[in-house]
Amino acid sequence: TIRREPTHNNQELEATSAMLRHLAFSSRSRCMLLNGPAVHQLSRWCSKGRTMSTETLRRPSIEECQSQPRAPCEMSNEALLILSANGDVGARTERLIREIMAVDEVAWTEAARRVKHDILPRCTTNFEMMMGFAGYTSMMLAAIGSLPMVFHKETALWFNTRFVTADVPEPKDLETWLEVGTWTWGWMEPPLGTFSFAILCVQLGTQSLGPQYQRPFLQRRREQLLISQFPQYNSAILADFSEVASRGVQVAEGV
Repeated sequence: TIRREPTHNNQELEATSAMLRHLAFSSRSRCMLLNGPAVHQLSRWCSKGRTMSTETLRRPSIEECQSQPRAPCEMSNEALLILSANGDVGARTERLIREIMAVDEVAWTEAARRVKHDILPRCTTNFEMMMGFAGYTSMMLAAIGSLPMVFHKETALWFNTRFVTADVPEPKDLETWLEVGTWTWGWMEPPLGTFSFAILCVQLGTQSLGPQYQRPFLQRRREQLLISQFPQYNSAILADFSEVASRGVQVAEGV
């Protein structure tokens, strides 16, 4: 049998590498990374590799395994760009560190220290924490409180006396929690149904405005605040870092 080694077009490899290297990290380039010809070309090469015979596949050597990247700081700029487009926290943090190194001309350790102590604390303000806690608390109270308001007899009678003043059924018609729910649903259905419909309309309206308005308000405010405080750095890199800063970014300052 004739053993054939897999071959690739060097011009295609160089063109793909150049395309990934020169893409600006923005929302438009992010779509190009996920849907562009470079990724389809790489997928085609991978599919070819899966159909090859095991005799033609090259196994990595020990030296290659020892030199593989084990952290984002050991990856190339092209690899970080692709991972950042997919929302990887470590890749976006490393891209910001390298941006600081390029602009301020400092070492990696100093750039990582600035990210951890200067930029990361400004991604979450007291106002954002207060707004998030208030929203979470109010929604949880509404979710938990809706159950006794509908199915608990004493709570339903108390609410009816002070806010609804509807006719109370006979005691025999309120013996079970399902019967109580049948009675209370007469006044609970309008606010619950209207509130659910209002949320649906807001979501549909936001989707029709485009991706810029689909992001949460606090996230947009965090991006604008961070970009205004650090105008010397790339705004797209700062915006992407602020998006993942709330996921628990861990920045190592050691060499």
